[in-house]
Amino acid sequence: MNDPRQSTLSEIFITGSAKIAGLECRPFSLGTLTAARLLGLSRVIGECDGPCKDWRMERQMAALLFLQSQPLPDVQALVRFAKTDVNAIDERLLAFELSIPLNALTELAAQIEADSGAVAEAQFEIESKPGDRSEADPPNS
Repeated sequence: MNDPRQSTLSEIFITGSAKIAGLECRPFSLGTLTAARLLGLSRVIGECDGPCKDWRMERQMAALLFLQSQPLPDVQALVRFAKTDVNAIDERLLAFELSIPLNALTELAAQIEADSGAVAEAQFEIESKPGDRSEADPPNS
């Protein structure tokens, strides 16, 4: 099967990684979604609760970039602090933010928009219901 929709989804979520401001980013995963929810990145992923839910959009985007680009042990440590020490999240994230240019957030937003648009296009294919009549069939057939 060579379904172009499946290829697009695979490229985005499995094989694809993007460079944002020179940082190699992992594909968005279930782990990313879980971590973003635990942190409370509500402005990025939608309604959720967590210690960072009231942060400004820029800070939440930087946190998402951290989740996507930093070594997994660093990401896991940051998420662990979500339950115990919000100040530790703030310190680690600030150290990360000091090393990235402001345009990284613009690049990340563009990547998220491109990926979500491609996913929306690739996700759905309308198929006829079994037994549907064609337009050439007479009414009530």
